[in-house]
Amino acid sequence: MRSQKVTGIILSRINYKETDKIVILFSKELGKILLKAKGAKSIKSHRLSHFEPLNLIRVLVYESVLTETKIIETFLKIKADLGTLGLGFYVCEVLNRILPEHEPHKKTFEKLLILLQDLNEKSLKNFLVEMLWDMGYLPVGQYPKRGINVFVESVIERRMNSKSLLLKINQ
Repeated sequence: MRSQKVTGIILSRINYKETDKIVILFSKELGKILLKAKGAKSIKSHRLSHFEPLNLIRVLVYESVLTETKIIETFLKIKADLGTLGLGFYVCEVLNRILPEHEPHKKTFEKLLILLQDLNEKSLKNFLVEMLWDMGYLPVGQYPKRGINVFVESVIERRMNSKSLLLKINQ
C-alpha cells in the first residue's frame, strides 16, 4: 500500500499503549478511518495538540499509521464556549457512531465543515437531518416524529454520552 494524503476532522482519540493514540478521523477522501499516531502521547511530541476533537488536519497515512500531520483549522470559536463545545462533541459522537468505516460521505463532510464555521443548535439539527437523508436513514423531506436525538439513538442503538453533557451545560 502506498502513502496517501488525507484531510479530515478528528472525531475522537483513544490512548493506546504507553505513548501512542488511536485517532478516529472523518475524511473527505476515505470516510471514517482509524489511524495509529505513534508517540502522540509523549510530552515531547510536537503533534500532541493536533489530535484534539474538532481539529481539521491534513495527514499523510501509510498502512493506517499517521506519518505526518498539519493542523489546518482548530475552530477556536467553538472551543471558547462551553455550550458550543458540547454541541461540537455531540456532532463528533454522532458521526463516530453512525458512519461506517472506509466509506466516503463527501456531501456530509462538506456540510460538516460549513456547520463548524457557525455551530449552533439550529444549524446542528439541520445538519443531522440532512445527514440522515443523505445516508438513507430518513426519506428526503421527512423529519423524525419523536425528535432528532431520539431518532439518532434508535439508529445507533445506544444512548449518546454527550447528550447528558449538553443537558448539564444548559442547566
